[in-house]
Amino acid sequence: MNKKIKVHSLTGRIDFRLMVSAFRKVKSNRGAAGVDKVSIKMFEANRDDNLMALMKEMKSGRFLPKPLRRIHIPKDPRTKKTRPLGFPIVRDRVAQEVLRRLLAPIFEPMFHHCSFGFIRNRNCHMAVEKLLEMHCAGYKAVLDADIKGFLDLSSQCTPAHEGSSKSFCCTSITLIRKPFLFPRQRWTASRSPRFTRCNTV
Repeated sequence: MNKKIKVHSLTGRIDFRLMVSAFRKVKSNRGAAGVDKVSIKMFEANRDDNLMALMKEMKSGRFLPKPLRRIHIPKDPRTKKTRPLGFPIVRDRVAQEVLRRLLAPIFEPMFHHCSFGFIRNRNCHMAVEKLLEMHCAGYKAVLDADIKGFLDLSSQCTPAHEGSSKSFCCTSITLIRKPFLFPRQRWTASRSPRFTRCNTV
């Protein structure tokens, strides 16, 4: 059983070097512009000033993410269904990467050993390999559950989640949860990344 870690003031760990490193990661991922139509190249033209301003907002608690730019891509040509994709603005992507770098060392050691989605050094191919390994070990049944619209628009995260935590100070908790709280009409769990788990019962 993992020992609980007490972490103080994640915002105090945000410095300019971390901001630059996060931007370089966002740049390497490329990606389209968000609702503000500012591309990575445009953001980089005034990089240091943009990062400094963002860092001050994150550390002071004034950071507010912009709505996602929504596009729909074909999901199943036979049914003409589409899958919604959301594009954050470059500035928000940098903020997300900063938070990821602060949170990953804390939470990744706590993740279940059968979780493969969005975890460093794990991927969907490893999940398939795990399934094949379990099949060879004698497991015969596969169960899959996906609740359509789970936590959709009618069940949003509420401001009550901004309360204090035993693991983080209030300022850190507020910063981490702001993407889920604002703008409420555009962020839902059903549109956030799916997580892959391969487990036995």
